[in-house]
Amino acid sequence: MKRLFLSLAIAMTTLSQASAQNETFIGESDIRLSSNQMTPEALWAMGRIAGCQASPDGKTVVYQVGYYSVELNKSHQVIYTIGADGQNRRLLTTQPQSETDPVWIEGGKKIAFLTGGQLWVMDADGQNRRQLTHDNVEIEGFAFSPDEKSVILLKSLEYHGSIAEKPADLPLTTGRLVTDMNYRHWDHYVESIVHPFVAEVTTAGIGKGQDILEGEPFECPMAPFGGIEQLACS
Repeated sequence: MKRLFLSLAIAMTTLSQASAQNETFIGESDIRLSSNQMTPEALWAMGRIAGCQASPDGKTVVYQVGYYSVELNKSHQVIYTIGADGQNRRLLTTQPQSETDPVWIEGGKKIAFLTGGQLWVMDADGQNRRQLTHDNVEIEGFAFSPDEKSVILLKSLEYHGSIAEKPADLPLTTGRLVTDMNYRHWDHYVESIVHPFVAEVTTAGIGKGQDILEGEPFECPMAPFGGIEQLACS
């Protein structure tokens, strides 16, 4: 009985620690360098800018920065705005969940972005956040049309044209039956392909949209390095 209680206590402690890690906000580091020598710690402390966009009036820039924690072995993507003159930098991300791909919409009044695999929108100051998509498939990229009445949504779909689907009676198997040469891209096996969906933007939000490559075995954008920059919604 004592062993059972001890095992339960250890399990609860482990779950509590994992939960604390998931809820930790990883932000800008306050590392202080003791010399002019570049160290791994200094490199990890640097934020990585992933993308940026100037507001329609050219006065403000919204941009994404990635910060990293060696202790937690994870990263966190956040969104900032800053004046075009380099002044008035503001951190808009306040939650432990990463926020990415910020773009200006509604003439610079709002910022659209991705978090939790869905498309969201917020005011230019980070307030009044609202979820626009409620899809059962994660949104990996997006692009609004100039009139903002339509949007392209990038989603990964299961694909078994190069690697056979895992047998239902062997759920624990780790082997792969490769049936075609295009079975791997850089750092991952081709078991899914990205397709662009075009959806209508309404006051109620954004639906799942129409797969414009439905039934086709093609990737769009092209893997492994293609992104939403390869597409335009008109």
